[in-house]
Formats: sequence, structure tokens, C-alpha cells
Amino acid sequence: MSAYDFVIIGAGIIGAAVANELSQKRPGAKILLLDKASQAASQQTGRNSGVIHAGVYYPPGSYKATFCRQGLEETLSLCKQYQLPYEQCGKLLVATEDNELPAMEALFARCEQNALSPQMLTANRIRQMEPNIRAQGGFLVRQTGITDYKAVTNCLLQLAKARASVDIKFNHKVVQLVEQSDSVNVVASSPAGEKVYQGGFVINCAGIFSDTLIRSQGLACDFRMLPFRGEYYRLTEKYNQVASHL
Repeated sequence: MSAYDFVIIGAGIIGAAVANELSQKRPGAKILLLDKASQAASQQTGRNSGVIHAGVYYPPGSYKATFCRQGLEETLSLCKQYQLPYEQCGKLLVATEDNELPAMEALFARCEQNALSPQMLTANRIRQMEPNIRAQGGFLVRQTGITDYKAVTNCLLQLAKARASVDIKFNHKVVQLVEQSDSVNVVASSPAGEKVYQGGFVINCAGIFSDTLIRSQGLACDFRMLPFRGEYYRLTEKYNQVASHL
């Protein structure tokens, strides 16, 4: 049985961020990262729109607004420092009908309260910026950007491995957690058969399967993950200029 100080379940961006943080705060620790897929960021992390959100919609002063803004700044800083792909193209929010203008103005005020410095735009200015958009009015949030979250995740994993003793094992599906008095045995199925790893601490970063892992430990779980499907498409190159903002 292999023993580790920390066993992290899930190699998405959350698991990678936890491994990176632990490698800084506990550089002498032995860390194991397990994922059932063949590579990092193969689930939700690698299957989204890639937006670096600025916190347009969240209530001012809320944790969501605060952490979204902090995450924006730290993500951009990471991308710049390690030459990861990103573009701070900004988000354009528009009212296509007159009856949408009050809601648009309320969003504008919320952006101001969240310290985002939005820029109000006339219909003519929007048409100049985005000829394919017809709007009665709108505003621009310059801070919003896009990135490749697979690249971000792999960067975090590389940073963690460079600082600490970090083992990453793919094609390892955790099937059971058995808690001992001072550790947890993590049972995983792999192409080579069933493996058991011992962790002083187990950190559950399994996304939509996190509640399943809690129940596999024999613990009561007062929530259930209910995943839903979203679809994203990459347009062919001839549509690259259809819009220059989100």
C-alpha cells in the first residue's frame, strides 16, 4: 500500500489548484492526484466556453462577486506569467428591444457596484464596434476575457510537480473510501487492477461525482449533484470576424 500525506480525487482545475496550493504551503508533503480519465481537465474543466468571468451578474459584496473578481485577476496574472493563451476581449451586453433597456441599466449599475467600470454605449456606437449586432443600447465590460482552461490546469499541475513530491495517476477510478483512525484508504480501479492508496487527508475534487464518493464512504450526504448538459461549438474560420467581443 502506497502512503501519502494528501490524496486529491479529481484532476480538473479545482484538483489542480488544490495540488498547486498544497505544493506551496506544504513543500515537503507527498501528494497523490487520482483521476478516472486518461488526462487532466477531461470533464467540465475542458468542456466549457473558456470565459474568464468578471462578476457582472452577482450581488455586490457577495462571495460570488468577490471571488469572481479575484479569480479574474489571478487567472490573467497566471496566463501572462506562464505564456498561456488568453484574450481580454471584453463583454458587450445589449438590449435588442426597448423594453429590455431597464434591465440593461440595472445590470450596468450592478457592474459599477462591483467596481467593473462599465462603459455605456449608444446604438450607433454598438453598430460601429459590432456591425452584425442590432441593439437599442448596451454597455461594455472590458475586464471579461477568455482562456484555455485545459492549458491553465496543466500549468498548475506542472507547477505543483516542480515544487513538491506530486504523483498523478490517470485511468484510476476511485471506487471506495475506507476511513481509519488516522488515515483513509482510497481504493481505485485501474487497467492494472485494483489499487489501494493511503492518505493522511483525502480532498474530494470529483465535481459531479463528489456526492457519490461521500456516500461510498458510508457517510450521510445532504445534497445530490444534478448535472445538466451544455453544448458549445467552434465555428469555422470564415466566421472568425462575426463578433470581436463576448
